[in-house]
Amino acid sequence: MLDPKEFVRSICHGRARIRHASLRGLSPEEVESLTTMIAGFDGITSVKLNPRVGSLLVTCLLYTSD
Repeated sequence: MLDPKEFVRSICHGRARIRHASLRGLSPEEVESLTTMIAGFDGITSVKLNPRVGSLLVTCLLYTSD
């Protein structure tokens, strides 16, 4: 079973960076498809994928409970 912690390089308030070999070498069409799908989730504010190094940066809104 895959452990996602192996791929998460950093997480801090409202952002996460993920690196994985399967993100390396994606075509422009694959990058667009993946970033559009991730950007569609509630609370996601930006998605940047660098296929040269296999890095995905996702930023999101922080929710607080009152």
